[in-house]
Amino acid sequence: MKNAWSLGILFFASIGFASFETDVRPYSVVGKGIDGMRIVKSLPSDNGLRKLGVKKNDVVIAVDFEDIHNLHAAMAAYNNKKPKAVTVLRNGKNIALGGKK
Repeated sequence: MKNAWSLGILFFASIGFASFETDVRPYSVVGKGIDGMRIVKSLPSDNGLRKLGVKKNDVVIAVDFEDIHNLHAAMAAYNNKKPKAVTVLRNGKNIALGGKK
């Protein structure tokens, strides 16, 4: 039974199952706390952040005008299916994607 469980995990890992845990990493400017989340993989096509233009290697620092300062906020932002606005750090510049406040 243990071997079957291990094979199942390997199967899902090999097909590229997308999730918060595999797609993002915490981002910190000064090494303490969380200042956003770095996108480390291409987001799934149904992800709300991707639909607004968030790309691999972007750092999402705010969603719907709410800063990301903890893991809970990062997870909520990742799982938000219809965000209205996202602010990302891309190539050293803050870029606003989506609507206005």
